[in-house]
Amino acid sequence: MFPTQRMLERGLIQFEPFSATAMAIYAAASAVSAGIGAISSIQSGRRASNIEKQNAVIAGQRASAEAKKHREDTIRRLGTTRAAFGASGVDMLGTPDDVMRDNELTAGRENALILWGGLGQSTDHLNRAKSARAQGISGGIAGFGQMAGSLLTAGYSYNQMTNPPRVDLGGGGFNGQFYPGERP
Repeated sequence: MFPTQRMLERGLIQFEPFSATAMAIYAAASAVSAGIGAISSIQSGRRASNIEKQNAVIAGQRASAEAKKHREDTIRRLGTTRAAFGASGVDMLGTPDDVMRDNELTAGRENALILWGGLGQSTDHLNRAKSARAQGISGGIAGFGQMAGSLLTAGYSYNQMTNPPRVDLGGGGFNGQFYPGERP
């Protein structure tokens, strides 16, 4: 029981419709504020999620471009090396051919690592997108819960101010107390 309610019951203060109305307006404003915060949280989560999804696409494109450039550079370098061996009159069978094949394998592995790194970055951005969206939804749920709590508290308080409950102070009969507005 609130101290204000006890004071009302004892007749120490009188109910003022203005104070109940002011409390209702305050509670409504508080509920609206919580609702706006909830919507803002959800929208913020969506925005952050969309940005991370775009970053994931960009990371994949960047890795593909780097791998393509690396592959082209490797082909050019190996072609230059073959031409140099051919111009010098060295037979490509044996060690020079083995060296060229090793270089091709190494370049292929490097290319795969570039693509794998891009995939990792892209996956990281997608995970961040999911997390941002979940945080936005979670914040929205909390905000809507706060809004509902404000409305319920306001309704309860308004009801208590406008309809104070009768309290039986013992014995179950009339205890000699009258409530405001009930004096004979």
